[in-house]
Amino acid sequence: SYLLEPHVKEGVGGLRDIHLIRWAGITYLHDASLDSLIQSEWITPAEKLWLEQAYDFLWRVRLQLHQLTGRRQDQLLFSEQDQVAARLGFLDGQQGSAVEAFMRLYYRHTARIRRTTSFFLERLQEGQRMFPKLRFRRRILPGPFLLEGTHIHFLEPEWVRKDPRLLMRFFWQAAQSNAHFHHQAGHVIRENLDAVDDVTRKDPEVVQQFMAILLDPQHAFDVLKVMLETRFLEVFLPELAAVRYRVQHDVYHLYTVDEHLLRTVRVLHQMEQQTDEQLLPLGLSDVFAQLENRRVLYIAALLHDVGKGQGKGHAVRGAALARGMGERLGLTPDETYLLCFLIEFHLLLADTALKRDLMDEKPVFRCAIEIGDRERLRLLYLLTIADSKATGFGAWNTWKASLLRELFFKVDRLLLRGDWQREDVRERSEEAQNQVLNLVGPASERETIALWLDTLSFRYLLSQGPEAILRHHRMEKDLGGRPLVLDTRQTEGDMWQITVATRDRPGLFAIITGVLWARGLNILAADIFTRQSGVALDVIIVERLPDPLHPGELWGKVETDLIEALKDRTYLDELLSSKRKPSLLQQKCLPRKEDRVLITEEASDFYTVIEVYTWDRPGVLHAITNTFFELDVSIQLAKISTPGAQVADVFYVTDLSGNKLDDQMLHEKLRQGLLGCLSVVC
Repeated sequence: SYLLEPHVKEGVGGLRDIHLIRWAGITYLHDASLDSLIQSEWITPAEKLWLEQAYDFLWRVRLQLHQLTGRRQDQLLFSEQDQVAARLGFLDGQQGSAVEAFMRLYYRHTARIRRTTSFFLERLQEGQRMFPKLRFRRRILPGPFLLEGTHIHFLEPEWVRKDPRLLMRFFWQAAQSNAHFHHQAGHVIRENLDAVDDVTRKDPEVVQQFMAILLDPQHAFDVLKVMLETRFLEVFLPELAAVRYRVQHDVYHLYTVDEHLLRTVRVLHQMEQQTDEQLLPLGLSDVFAQLENRRVLYIAALLHDVGKGQGKGHAVRGAALARGMGERLGLTPDETYLLCFLIEFHLLLADTALKRDLMDEKPVFRCAIEIGDRERLRLLYLLTIADSKATGFGAWNTWKASLLRELFFKVDRLLLRGDWQREDVRERSEEAQNQVLNLVGPASERETIALWLDTLSFRYLLSQGPEAILRHHRMEKDLGGRPLVLDTRQTEGDMWQITVATRDRPGLFAIITGVLWARGLNILAADIFTRQSGVALDVIIVERLPDPLHPGELWGKVETDLIEALKDRTYLDELLSSKRKPSLLQQKCLPRKEDRVLITEEASDFYTVIEVYTWDRPGVLHAITNTFFELDVSIQLAKISTPGAQVADVFYVTDLSGNKLDDQMLHEKLRQGLLGCLSVVC
């Protein structure tokens, strides 16, 4: 919350920090003016200007908040950010929206306040020591730099103007010495940024030291962070200036773009050093061990979103910028080409895993063709994981991890085989049948199950494991005259798999999604299968049970609700209207993007693929699935995603006869129907 909805007064870098500096002036100097602090050398003239500008800006923000809300509200909530931006005169532009420009300036001012306050307190503490010269052990380091205790600073600051290469050497020496940065260092660095030119940027020693910092698992993040805060990083890599403090106005991207880039580097180091327990099951150490282009991977992590400062299509724009950056960083032409590839396609694996049916070979083949070789796949896979983990709390979960891992191994198998002919689906399905039969004991039962297996679709046999197929067979046998059979089991982390066996009927999936939503369950994915016998089998993945300590009680209620809703649709209507209240996110009026519906026939050989993008609110998934039912569209597979209160749902659909919806008039009818249903869900 303090990042997404900052507190103007009490938050980090807020008005209270400026008050602290003034109170210190009253306490020690009996004068609250910033000029007196300059005379005492507790702040610099540049810092005084920063504080004055920030103070004026934050007070204007605070006054607008008070006028807008009619009360003393000092937290800048999502629901007010757009309106405050408009009141302060910010306008939409090619580089982003008005609210993003406003929040970017907000974070710039609060970052300056935070840095100035930190340096001020350091100087104040230093000035209060009785014997400052005897306090710490002092050591001269090559540069020359002075290591005083654990803090490093410049021994001869005036030398930097003559040789700006000393700036990079200073950062490198800090990493080598495991040192903290003295407040004097920040002032010296900022005062000499204009001395850094193209000659300095391309200097082999400077580049080598930068790469040593970037590839240092212990110190990379902390040193890069100081580089960022002193503006040295954007001077050394000017292309980063456009993403400094840049905001993406949603709750999915928790950090500004520049902060996200640094965190991606840190996550990548954690992955390589195996210090993130959440990622240990992925076995990434084996992937890292096979890398041939480690330094290109870390450069890509630092630069993958550099294009976000250039307008739409940031991946392609970023790749174009990376060509010149790769050359300056001493990469070979082949390494530069690889860097550009990683930046341009850094969303490929995530988009494919989350939005496409991985049982369908077509999207897997497209990934393999686009990527081309196993080294690039390994690099892209590691970058994708680091990017997701560094984005924010809603961007990574065990479900996304499992999908990415599945796609990685499927593409890797294709690239290893080097055979671009599609595998024989019939052979694969026969192999799946044999795996099921190997689990069956009595010969009589094997014969019965073998006959049943012959009635199943290829997609079902290839998407479900042998144990699951046997379990589904038992569920169908148990169905008999019952309205449904429900099976629930925990899979990974906080995810559960729900399997519903019942007789097929129009709108079945809409009923199921309605009940699950009413009971507070977040759906991640669904596979819908219909047998020749008329039995429907829906396999659904959900996460985050409302009461994880008592799952049995929840599943009992879900089963009862499903039975009653199948008997009478009015039961579901009453349940939906009574059970769920708007979520906290919805109550906060988070940013809403324009509804979009994309329909494609090219993504799959067997299904029409429909992507629905809208803002999250109670009942939206049920409304979408119910619209499909009303338009005689059958859902075969669904992938549900809610990144940062924005819905991104993908449906693989057919008509009621199982055929693709290959008709433009029907496409338009579907598009208008879905947009219409979204417009009335609130």
